[in-house]
Amino acid sequence: MKTVIRSTVVALAIMLVTAVGNPPGRAMAQAPNLAGNYTLDAGASQSISAAVDKVADQMSFLIRGIVKDRLMKANPPVNTVAIVLAGNDATITWNGSMTVKTTTDGTPVDWTAPDGEKGKLSTVWAGPVLKRTLTSGNGERANAYSLDPSGKVLTLEVTISSSQLPAPVNYKLVFRRNG
Repeated sequence: MKTVIRSTVVALAIMLVTAVGNPPGRAMAQAPNLAGNYTLDAGASQSISAAVDKVADQMSFLIRGIVKDRLMKANPPVNTVAIVLAGNDATITWNGSMTVKTTTDGTPVDWTAPDGEKGKLSTVWAGPVLKRTLTSGNGERANAYSLDPSGKVLTLEVTISSSQLPAPVNYKLVFRRNG
């Protein structure tokens, strides 16, 4: 009986030390191997256009074309992703030119999207997943970056939501680590 109690106390002590030493959002959750350069694997990725069509097709035929055009303009194809992690900062570059640096503590920063839409951009760690969210007057875009266990495949899960859409637009893009 003493052995069972002692084992339980030791296990609880280890869990407590681990929880206190590594609170949520701390650097340990950052999966340092997420940093790198990646190229789109189009064959393994979902079609942005198909995801947009799936939602837009639920809308009136009178506005369907306009909705599709606006969503595609606001969500340009991403062929390359570069991620740099330095301390509490995450810098993500798409297609070699669209670079955004934020802290990973969720502090929002002002940002202008490629389509001219202004909003607030924030980044946080959710375990090993880097989540970046853009919120504007038209809705929200959430990007979740995660690596497979090999560390060679980056998945970008995108969710676009708006009160003007009948359902969120969801799609996944798959990238392969360069080198």
